[in-house]
Amino acid sequence: MINKILKELLLYFIKTNESNYYAGRTKLLSNEYVLDLAFFILKSGSQWNNLTVDGGAWKTVYNRYRMWVNNNIFKQAYTFILKAYSTINNVKYYATDTTLVKSILGNDIVGKNPTDRGRNGSKISVIVDDLGIPWSIQLHEANRNDCILLDRVLEKPFVPFIKNKNMYGDKGYDSTTCREQTTECGLNPIIAKRGKVSPKEYEKSRYIVENSFSWLKQYKRVRVRDDIKAKYYLSWVFFAYGNILLNKFE
Repeated sequence: MINKILKELLLYFIKTNESNYYAGRTKLLSNEYVLDLAFFILKSGSQWNNLTVDGGAWKTVYNRYRMWVNNNIFKQAYTFILKAYSTINNVKYYATDTTLVKSILGNDIVGKNPTDRGRNGSKISVIVDDLGIPWSIQLHEANRNDCILLDRVLEKPFVPFIKNKNMYGDKGYDSTTCREQTTECGLNPIIAKRGKVSPKEYEKSRYIVENSFSWLKQYKRVRVRDDIKAKYYLSWVFFAYGNILLNKFE
């Protein structure tokens, strides 16, 4: 079920942006009802045309959701929540990693997934804190190396990173370039080295990012990319992580 605070926050941002896209006749479906249906899609992974809509059509819900995405409603809400969270959580360290997602319909930011027989896929790259909450989220092509992508994730956090904290990464980030980029952002790179066994405390600290991905993929809509454009897929990721954050720390 959608978190009550998240719903209220999303409805607030929707209302403040309504003047950008609403005119004419009164809406048949309330924003609250459409938001509940969108969350059902997120949680169940159902297709839009399978929705049962009282007093309207599934296309109405679909088009309303697209309007919200185009106005960055879900990203705004997640950023707002993260800013509030960052003021009360004493971050101990950060960790980074990526996860691959099969792309069925995507036509942008897709590449051949080397772990899925070369089928199309996308890659979610995140930097999370010690509690598994993402401070930066980026979507990339599935065939891009993690090390090459690190600078994009470091450059665009939703909230500025806390300086002089350790950032853990696996052996995929073992390069001088990755270490230099991390240092330039004010973080201390703690990256596993190829051909060497990492200390247990390094591995233990890094596993929190795997936990974060497992929480995310409990929301079935993000397990497979059914959205043509990347911005629509990313909106589901923001929606899910906003609900995760508030449910854990409300």
